[in-house]
Amino acid sequence: MPHDQEFEFDPTPYMRPPVLGVADAVSLSVALLTAMPKNAGPGPRSEAKKLRKGALELQEAWGAREASAAGEDPRPADTAVDRAWSWLHDRLAPCSALPKERHPRAARAQELLTKLFPDGLKFLTLTFTTEWAESKRRLDLIDKEHLETDLNALAGPEYLSEVKLAHKRYGEVLKITKPDGNTTVNLAKHLKEVTRVVPDYALQVIAEAKRSEITMAQAADALRPIDLFRANAASRAAGAEKPLSSTPTTPIPEVPDN
Repeated sequence: MPHDQEFEFDPTPYMRPPVLGVADAVSLSVALLTAMPKNAGPGPRSEAKKLRKGALELQEAWGAREASAAGEDPRPADTAVDRAWSWLHDRLAPCSALPKERHPRAARAQELLTKLFPDGLKFLTLTFTTEWAESKRRLDLIDKEHLETDLNALAGPEYLSEVKLAHKRYGEVLKITKPDGNTTVNLAKHLKEVTRVVPDYALQVIAEAKRSEITMAQAADALRPIDLFRANAASRAAGAEKPLSSTPTTPIPEVPDN
């Protein structure tokens, strides 16, 4: 391990919440809690306890969902989401390819493609719940940045409407959202909580390293599970699917008080 003063550690990537499916969230929580420095102070420990609590509650909701599942095959709903996003992408792509000096709308189509499909359609190859989370992230971005008007103008209103309908059905089949599509069940709520706490925990680990209460190398080791998760997610998106080992009963490490 290099000396700490020679160890360069960029904290920026850890401030961005990862996109997590249910099994991902449990797996990453276990890995982060296992890798927490033994000499971590109260800041990281406090966030680690929140992370453990969120993971346990997510597991409980996950187990309840599995117990009550009607056994509906999610593949048709997954295919519908894949098609809907692909159709929207394929409507924007030809417009973006037009000569921009003659067609001003081509530049806007390219902007929308870059925002919504930075890696093309790779996210449609992810596991069911992770793909749902990626689909929701894009729909949330459309709402947040008020992109719907331009999307409808460039692609036609039918395409985003189809995406929304397919996404709603996908969440229902996966039992992440209720049939009314408005109120999320505990599974989605706890998934959101785990996703929120991960960067908060990372921030506390980095803050301790900056105060020299732990070394930068220790901070990097503690947060390496986030790097590995993102690398594995990229591998899954590229088609090198890796099985997730977590289940509703995977043991979640305890967080010692001192």
